[in-house]
Amino acid sequence: MPGKANLKWLLVVAVVVWLVLAIGFDVFVGWRVGKRRQSKSWPTTTATILASRLETHRSEDGATSEVKFEYGYEVAGRSYKATRWRFGTLPGDGPGSLAHFKPGSTRAVWYNPNDPAQCTLRPGWTQGDLGMILMSVPVNGFLLVAILAIVLSTGGSPLRVTGGGAVQKVRLSQCTPLGAFMVGWMSAAFMIALIAIISEKLTEAWLGKLLAAGPLVGVVFGVPTWLSHRSGSGHLIIDSPAGRVRVPRAGGRQRQTLVAFEDVIGVEMDRRTIMGRALYRPTLVVRSTGDEPRRMLLVEWDRQDRANALIDWLRQNLDLPATP
Repeated sequence: MPGKANLKWLLVVAVVVWLVLAIGFDVFVGWRVGKRRQSKSWPTTTATILASRLETHRSEDGATSEVKFEYGYEVAGRSYKATRWRFGTLPGDGPGSLAHFKPGSTRAVWYNPNDPAQCTLRPGWTQGDLGMILMSVPVNGFLLVAILAIVLSTGGSPLRVTGGGAVQKVRLSQCTPLGAFMVGWMSAAFMIALIAIISEKLTEAWLGKLLAAGPLVGVVFGVPTWLSHRSGSGHLIIDSPAGRVRVPRAGGRQRQTLVAFEDVIGVEMDRRTIMGRALYRPTLVVRSTGDEPRRMLLVEWDRQDRANALIDWLRQNLDLPATP
């Protein structure tokens, strides 16, 4: 299966690239937010604007202007020069007017008492900083989910059968309570950050409340999945004493279905490809009131070995003939 192997390696490469970008993003956000927060408590002195100019950059999207300046200040009798407006300034975040930086004018400058050469004209956090902190939750969370998906999709037993004895069951859903919790938390953090930034209502005082809201939404997502696991509603169950198979909701079925052993004719494997990704679809074939038997899709998995293991397990326990 070279196509599947190539797809898996492509996913691994994408996750590695994502990991590098996420680490870079985390380091930048941590440094930027840390320096901006520290600078609020730094001592101040007076800086004199030495030079300033307006630079214009032209591109296919139009022209953009950026204020460039240099200022000087003294600390303990020693002179320093700097050009920093704010720590971690991104394009478009700088001062918008050249009028505030006329040569000879003065401004307050905050400097690091342990390293006076480190300074800023604008200390403290901004809404953009708080938004970056919230954005880091889905950035890192989705990465964790992707890594977990790769780990779970490789190695180990292709099929986990629980119960044993006369009643055996297999969980068909690949969604776990932890995965549902993470998706809920990350989705909430992303939406909260987006809404807060757009509405310009995000403040430092609200940061803890917003971060706490994410886990609450995660619990709302995770608890139903946990209850589903506990109740077995997402399991395919073979109940030998009762002589029936309990088929969970899937393939358009809105409720669980009970099928007697004698009504099961066979089990088939269907395969379809979506955007280059192969999906394997074990299907239970049962008698119906019409001329044609009814086919009940059990699950769609991207692992052929897992789908084959499910089919073999059904044939063995239901005493079904192998497909020629």
